[in-house]
Amino acid sequence: MRVGAPFCSTDFREITKNTSIGDLQLKKGENLLIALNLNHFKESEFENALKFDRNRFLDPSKRYSRQHNAAFGHGARACIGKSMAETNIKIIVLKMLEHFEFEYLAD
Repeated sequence: MRVGAPFCSTDFREITKNTSIGDLQLKKGENLLIALNLNHFKESEFENALKFDRNRFLDPSKRYSRQHNAAFGHGARACIGKSMAETNIKIIVLKMLEHFEFEYLAD
């Protein structure tokens, strides 16, 4: 199974006018809770969405919108720990590289 976030990222929105989505009737003033992490598992966007594929985003011919990979969210409501997490990942990678030797092998 594909690795997911350890928590469910959600967003609350207030319904501004009476509307319906399929059989669901939404009334003005009601609150809607949106589970943002569900975008990461859409079969319509990702082939084998539940399978962990580390090469998923390396194919330049496939363009995914920002909403389909929102591990930290975006904009003003982005996770406050995003910068710290990104810095920690960089430090971990650099520390790992200190313990390896690299050499170029010609074909």
